[in-house]
Amino acid sequence: MAKGRAAIAGQDRFRIRESAGKDWQPMFTEFNFLLTQVEYIRALMQAAATYKPDNKDVPFVTGLVTTSKAIRTNAQAKFNTTILAQGATRLAAETLHDACVGVYQCMKSCYRNDASCVRAIDALPVQDQSLAETLNRGQKLSACWAALPNPPEWTTPFKVETMDRAAFDALVSALETAIRDEAAAEQPFKLAEGEVRNQQAVLSDFVTAALAQGRGQFRPGTPERAAIDRVPSQPATQAPSEAHISLAESPSAGTVHLQLDADHATSFQLWHKGPTDPQFVLIEEVLLPGEYIKSGLPAGAHQYRVVGVNSRGEGPASAVVSLNVAQAAAA
Repeated sequence: MAKGRAAIAGQDRFRIRESAGKDWQPMFTEFNFLLTQVEYIRALMQAAATYKPDNKDVPFVTGLVTTSKAIRTNAQAKFNTTILAQGATRLAAETLHDACVGVYQCMKSCYRNDASCVRAIDALPVQDQSLAETLNRGQKLSACWAALPNPPEWTTPFKVETMDRAAFDALVSALETAIRDEAAAEQPFKLAEGEVRNQQAVLSDFVTAALAQGRGQFRPGTPERAAIDRVPSQPATQAPSEAHISLAESPSAGTVHLQLDADHATSFQLWHKGPTDPQFVLIEEVLLPGEYIKSGLPAGAHQYRVVGVNSRGEGPASAVVSLNVAQAAAA
């Protein structure tokens, strides 16, 4: 049966994976890249009050980031639903194809001595290279089966082991339903994909303007210009490597200082578990150069782990680092 399954892996079978899935990953990577650039620009706007690209303020950019992330989350959910529906269609098609192969072979043998039945069976399609062809093959075999008398010298209707015509028709119906469900899932994804493309254009326009205005406003050698130059200029070509916390210290009471690192990372997810916390919690997205300083922490053992992130996704998490923080002096 494996050979039969390979035979139906035609272009129509994978129309969502090939059209939506193939286009989605590059678009998703570009969208994440632009969003990362906006977050770097926002960080500079927070540090330099005079930096207001297109005369926008920090709350505006925060809203842009929030809206973009919501659009991305919605599209990813719709894409996942579409891929699940496509997988269900694939399974239903493979199951029906295998049933068609087995039933046809048994039918030919059982009716070999009935010339009129043999002519009807020989007229059935025996090749299916797409969803449409698999469904058509199943429907025509079902119709032929319904018209056949009992096989010669049989006292009961034709069936293959435990599969009678009702069981075969259920496989045909399952593929019909799966195809409808796949089409129903694909339309919301296409709408969400359109929202992503529109928002991507908004992000791209803002980033282009903000970088041009920042380079014009801040001279080389200034801290602000250094921050502008740290904004990633190209989407990542690979996911980040395993992250590391290369420095973890408590330089004073109630304070921690961390240095984070991961090859190919453009930002870091920092996870924290305090002295009384039951589990790790994501506390901050840290941009390059990957430095994190926090004061006002309660005394006790604090644990941290970090994950490198870029436009292609997340890398492996670092080992957990623990350090003791002394009690801060009372105000």
